[in-house]
Amino acid sequence: MTPYRIVVDSVNITNFEFSPEFSAAIERKQVAQQHAQQASYDLQRAKVKAEQTIVTAKATAEAMKLKEVSVTPELIQWEAVQKWNGKLPHLMSGGQLPFLMSLNAQPQPSSGTPKH
Repeated sequence: MTPYRIVVDSVNITNFEFSPEFSAAIERKQVAQQHAQQASYDLQRAKVKAEQTIVTAKATAEAMKLKEVSVTPELIQWEAVQKWNGKLPHLMSGGQLPFLMSLNAQPQPSSGTPKH
């Protein structure tokens, strides 16, 4: 069109149709791309969930280590007192409350002579 001094900026084609096979192929390609994107998203989500599980497990392990270092017989006894509901048990043995008994207590030898 240059010899006629006409410059074409753009051309619009409307009302064109493709064969049914070509249209079906385009649709299959789009569906395949959507499935691939969904699979990629699912994989990323699984990775994030796995990382969260690892972080939670590490935090739990660290908390347990800290508790292990700080747990003493006195702390155990203190926590038992804090959880006590204020009622004495109906049956007591050894003259002490069951949860206040020393963890290292040795049985007291009996004198062998009954008292009258």
